[in-house]
Amino acid sequence: MYYKLKFHTIFRDFGEIGYLIYQRLPYDIDRVVNNIGSVFLSALSYEPQEIDELALMVASKFNNVSIEEVRNDMISFFNDLEEEGFIDSAVSFQKCKEKTDWFDYSKEDSYLPKVEYQYKSKRQVTQDFLEKRFSEKPRLMKFQIEITNVCNERCIHCYIPHHIKKQIMSEDLFYRILNQLKSMGIVSLGISGGEAMSHPKFKEFIKAVKELNVNISLLTNLTLLTDEIVSLFEKSRITVIPSLYSLNEEHHDYITQVKGSCKKTIEGILKLVEHSIPVEINCPIMNANKDDVIELIHWAKKKHIVVKTDNCIIARCDRSTDNLENRLSISDLERIDKLLIDENEIFKRVILADDYDQEVEKLFYDMEGRWCGVGVSCCCADAYGNVCPCPSWSDYNSGNLETETLEDIWLNSANFKYIRSLRKKDFPKCSVCEDKAYCSVCMAKNANESPIKNPLDVNDYFCKLSHINRETIENWRKNHLGKEGK
Repeated sequence: MYYKLKFHTIFRDFGEIGYLIYQRLPYDIDRVVNNIGSVFLSALSYEPQEIDELALMVASKFNNVSIEEVRNDMISFFNDLEEEGFIDSAVSFQKCKEKTDWFDYSKEDSYLPKVEYQYKSKRQVTQDFLEKRFSEKPRLMKFQIEITNVCNERCIHCYIPHHIKKQIMSEDLFYRILNQLKSMGIVSLGISGGEAMSHPKFKEFIKAVKELNVNISLLTNLTLLTDEIVSLFEKSRITVIPSLYSLNEEHHDYITQVKGSCKKTIEGILKLVEHSIPVEINCPIMNANKDDVIELIHWAKKKHIVVKTDNCIIARCDRSTDNLENRLSISDLERIDKLLIDENEIFKRVILADDYDQEVEKLFYDMEGRWCGVGVSCCCADAYGNVCPCPSWSDYNSGNLETETLEDIWLNSANFKYIRSLRKKDFPKCSVCEDKAYCSVCMAKNANESPIKNPLDVNDYFCKLSHINRETIENWRKNHLGKEGK
């Protein structure tokens, strides 16, 4: 029997434990394994290997254990991992090699999750375990690099002030960051802007990133997409996340302030789909496109494209708030919330699940948990090399990669240490709120609207949004339980 890692599976050996993650749009699964499992997985590669060869390779690492015992344990372990979706096996080298998990839009179910939503909660259990395991020395798992803040659009809601969009990251800094990320063992890397494709070395950067054994997400408006760039994306771990606000050209172009941008973005999306490059449309909802989002979702569904929406515009990172005039009114939030539930099949399964009430109760009473993973398992760097918890909280500068190493900033920054010390109970307004199980408190949103940059200072708008979420979900569930035979 031959075994190999699936192409979209990433494995990291953390010493006494190992970590597996399988990421392929639109879902991911992960798992922690013990030190023996980690030894077994360290022998696997993305090329098929025969089980006897694998057993012989690792047997010397165990005392008083026969090769036959190692072989049998490996088979049992690998079979479990194959059932969970992390590895492939076959009776011959060729048959195993022919098993691929390339994303393929020509297959109607290629974009659909092949696991139930419970994997979402299972993954949270894994992340909680890793956080506790590495509490003394946190592991950086995800990182985002803003390779430029220059953008060829001027989106009316953007949290980056337009007057500062002038910086292009140097090649030297970019490659130094990549080398540090590789040594730190991250599993996911985001590339963003501004407009990332406007960087003169964009193609070279993508080639370098592809050499890393990581999953890659690219945030872009796709207006600068070329056939050469498309070819770079093929047969890779890259997921492209384009911003598309509406199918109505007038509405989309009003948001971007660039005539013709809607047409170019849609053409780019269709080109990527044609080449089976995973696409996840990002669609912030605001006044200018509030009546277009359902049409966009329906259009995307027909083409098997995932759409993610966000109905909460965030203030600019310099704390200017003129872009907030684009926020939805409370009445629009209520209306759109109801419409979005009806369009989300996975979320509907979550709401109608038998254990839904228990899961909500856990969230309600878990005041020792965290609202967010920024600064705990992920962070980012802007085009200047400034390191911050997340892109929308860029003025919370925690160090600079021109003069410091990423590992030193990650482990020793006072800002990151403060973030890691925070728990849900430290947000006074939230700890007594009846809607907290339906809320996702964002410290960046808080800080960007706080006169004193206080991440604990929750804005009333977000509280109203959480209350709407609660009422909408509870009413939807009440009205549909009987219809679904629950």
